[in-house]
Amino acid sequence: MTLTSLLSLAAALAFAQGEPGGHWGFIDRAGRFVIPPKYESVRSFAAGLAAVKVAGKWGYIDHSGKTVIEPRYEEVWSFGDGLAPVKLGGRWGYIDRWGQTVIEPRFDDAGGFSEGVARFKQGAVWGYIDRSGAVKIAPAYHYAGGFTDGLARAETGGKSGFIDHTGAWAIAAAFDDARGFAEGLAAVKAGGRWAWIARYGKSKLAFRFESVGSYSEGIAAAMEDGTWGYVDRAGKWALKPRWRACSDFSGGYAAAKAGDSWGFIDRSGKFVIQPKFADVMDFTEGMAAAMFVESPAPPRLVPSGNP
Repeated sequence: MTLTSLLSLAAALAFAQGEPGGHWGFIDRAGRFVIPPKYESVRSFAAGLAAVKVAGKWGYIDHSGKTVIEPRYEEVWSFGDGLAPVKLGGRWGYIDRWGQTVIEPRFDDAGGFSEGVARFKQGAVWGYIDRSGAVKIAPAYHYAGGFTDGLARAETGGKSGFIDHTGAWAIAAAFDDARGFAEGLAAVKAGGRWAWIARYGKSKLAFRFESVGSYSEGIAAAMEDGTWGYVDRAGKWALKPRWRACSDFSGGYAAAKAGDSWGFIDRSGKFVIQPKFADVMDFTEGMAAAMFVESPAPPRLVPSGNP
């Protein structure tokens, strides 16, 4: 997801769209563009491929920037379990890594595969299919998220809880909002504040944060008094709040916003890639998507993999 949207965390699966004069490319861990910033929008690398938008259509590139699946889709998501959801003719289906249709487009909306199933929407409700396209959990939820740690966030009657792979409620829908499980904990919202619960549903911490991320590498982003920092699993500040926004850690780096620009910090809170991008995504597979806004001094391109 884009990290600009992380300021509100209103849409965990929101995708990058760009801004006037801005284009997306991919940087290495030194902050240098290894795939030029020339795309209208992108998604992070997964399974060796990244979705990119060109002239209003989506396709996929590999780590060298070579087009592997030609842009032809109206919308797409990243690959998961070898398949990617794509929208064609107003309907969602699934393709494999070679661009071959595996599940014909027939859904109103869809998400990526995880733990062998993918969420899909028919009408106003969500359910889950398996890799053959057969319905695994019948549509019954007003919202459904991807499975992690054996549970998926689901919503009914305006409240969020968690279901298991049978579709049964493992944690009752009693929260105002929620995020998926990560490292055994899930963020939930009640009374206008956020905390985390364990798999048995009990709160691990007080509901005190204005917004939060998910636990990754032992810490989680959290906002207090309008500023973001990171807390450990006991809820104590591992990195005190000092950023306008920040993301979950991935590969030892997390995106953080200082002023109007994004860069990347390490576990000490030090910027290892200075804030100079209009927007970024987390590092995956050694690269991170970054938006470059045109300026008199364009970025220097280097071959992928160079130190």
